[in-house]
Amino acid sequence: MVVAMTGIAVNDAIIKQLMDTISISQLLLLRGVCVVLALVFLIPLFGYRVWDRRLLQGWNLLRSGCDGAGAVCYVVGLSFLALPVAATLVWTSPILLTLLAMIVLRERVNAGRWLAVIVGFVGIVLVVQPWDAHWNGFVVLPLLAAVFGASRDLVTRYIDPQLHPLQIMLVTMVLVSLAGAVLAPFNWHPLTASHGLWVVLSALCLTLALPCLVMAIRMGELSFIAPFNFSGILVAVALGYLVWNDFPNLSMWLGIGLIVIAGVVICRHGKTTQPDEGRTTI
Repeated sequence: MVVAMTGIAVNDAIIKQLMDTISISQLLLLRGVCVVLALVFLIPLFGYRVWDRRLLQGWNLLRSGCDGAGAVCYVVGLSFLALPVAATLVWTSPILLTLLAMIVLRERVNAGRWLAVIVGFVGIVLVVQPWDAHWNGFVVLPLLAAVFGASRDLVTRYIDPQLHPLQIMLVTMVLVSLAGAVLAPFNWHPLTASHGLWVVLSALCLTLALPCLVMAIRMGELSFIAPFNFSGILVAVALGYLVWNDFPNLSMWLGIGLIVIAGVVICRHGKTTQPDEGRTTI
């Protein structure tokens, strides 16, 4: 799980670095194509067919749409925010999923999970810091990405369980790539060999993280791996400091701590909020 989360955090850092020189649509297209090609290679290694007609079922398309929309929101937000801020806020999806489960599925939530949700929202406020004179409104985008992520996880329970997560991921990446292909011609920037290398490295980080994430969730005990699911936040904080000299203040550290505690409690004690096999298209 730690390897998977590290790969995702490094991928996020590469994306943020590339945003200075190429458009978001270019990045979504180029990285999407690389990940699709990697998935075409990986899926058979897990004993599954690359294509299955069940992948076109409505629930899977809806899930992929939520995942793709979340990816776009996160990437756009990441270009305007410090990496630790964006990474922390997008990992609030377990908290938001608990709320969606109560509202949409009418799930009964015990006092412990209610308390975790409240603690999580206090953490969000501490990270966002709306009282700051230099408050950045783009913090809404990673939170919106978390809402899409929670919706994705909610829809996932209705998808055919015989489909492998990497097959489902393939549909998402195809949709994201198509969206990038439609928009990229309107904002195309010249590409260099350096751009190509960074895009490939980003795709490799994401692709290598996928099997690790799948194996951790499938083979590990949820109560044990839940804390490690948030290790990517610490990696993002480290990368933010090393690359951009961004370091959380005391308020943000407190917020990160509360969000992680709330997320771990919810993941350990809520069946609905088991981590989906991935915050990975982001």
